[in-house]
Amino acid sequence: MPLSALHRHLVRRIFSRLAANPDNSTTLFYQRLFELNPHLRTVKDMENFEQQHHLMEILALAVKFMDQPVELAGWVDDMRRYNLGGLGDPHQVEAALLWLVEKQFEGVLTREMRQAWVQFCQWLVLLSLVNTGLDES
Repeated sequence: MPLSALHRHLVRRIFSRLAANPDNSTTLFYQRLFELNPHLRTVKDMENFEQQHHLMEILALAVKFMDQPVELAGWVDDMRRYNLGGLGDPHQVEAALLWLVEKQFEGVLTREMRQAWVQFCQWLVLLSLVNTGLDES
């Protein structure tokens, strides 16, 4: 699902704002994910805080290389070690990422920005499912 040049630009703009305060972004993401799936709270509490910050690393990798065709992207192997699929239901992860952006951009999130982020999240979740053998298709 290729993103248009405009959508890639908007995704980079959104990510730069999230990355400006990674602790807050990560905390908000997990708060929402735990609301969507309370079982994950006990699982994630057992892991160390550093592992939770892999979210921003996953997003940074995906944003950095989203222009490359997936078939040619060596960075896809790096995505595997972060195991985005380990965060639970991919649709809940996608919903939590969208909620995070809506929260961070409250009042200034345009329809086009939201659409770009939704497409990016769908692509990211699909990529993680394919790379962990959890492809739903």
